[in-house]
Amino acid sequence: NYAEKRLQIFASASSGEAKKEHQDGPVIICLDTSSSMNGEPATIAKMLTIAVAIYAMRRRRKVMVIKYSFNYECETFKSMKKDKDNLLGFLSWHGVGGNDENRMFSYLFNKRLPKEPAYDTADILCISDFGWCYLCEDVQEMIAKAKEGGMKFYGLGVNLYNQRYIDSMDICDSKWIWEGGECVEITDKDINRSQFQ
Repeated sequence: NYAEKRLQIFASASSGEAKKEHQDGPVIICLDTSSSMNGEPATIAKMLTIAVAIYAMRRRRKVMVIKYSFNYECETFKSMKKDKDNLLGFLSWHGVGGNDENRMFSYLFNKRLPKEPAYDTADILCISDFGWCYLCEDVQEMIAKAKEGGMKFYGLGVNLYNQRYIDSMDICDSKWIWEGGECVEITDKDINRSQFQ
């Protein structure tokens, strides 16, 4: 209940900014489970994932969750009533090691989405500390093409503490951080980059 309450402002803003024809479209959540997220950040990130998934499914929006570190796992969820236990079970395991966003996005765009046409107009939410690897040119082109097709990318930062991590959020159309127990939308004007130098 606490997670849902805190996510109201984020979820409302997300759906409100989406194009009208995509307002009730699916949601893809990319959840960073690498070792840098261990501890409290992982707990918060999972809580946020659950809250967004609950909110989306209550609005009859399909949800796909990709949890990733160096490897990845992906599941889809349609009904909170039927899929709640599956979602909680899927999120109970936490990854180890480094993160590979190139591998995750390549899988998403090249292998998974071609088999899931219903997700062509999905909003993509990345929940991470954004200590990302450098996105290769092919992946950057995939993301750009997805945006041209109407997809919108949201970044929700948990445990940001490095200049490079902030810069990784630049692929996102809308940027948010978990701060002081709530999700806060940020712009470049809001970021005091000097504190990360």
